[in-house]
Amino acid sequence: MKSYYIRTYSGSTDYLSILDETAEGFMVRIYRDQDGYEKIIDEYMPASLFESCIRTGYLLEIEKKAASASA
Repeated sequence: MKSYYIRTYSGSTDYLSILDETAEGFMVRIYRDQDGYEKIIDEYMPASLFESCIRTGYLLEIEKKAASASA
């Protein structure tokens, strides 16, 4: 499951996770945290909107930290 930061201007910490993918779009879960108030929203996002959000930088993929190999 991929997760993305949501760019906001309100100072809140928002994330989006993909729950399921279809040919037409995605079921996503949005986590919002603003001043300790948490809200979770599950909704459908059309593929065209998701691609536009990626292209414009509104969504930025959260990179998983690679395990460092010790030699």
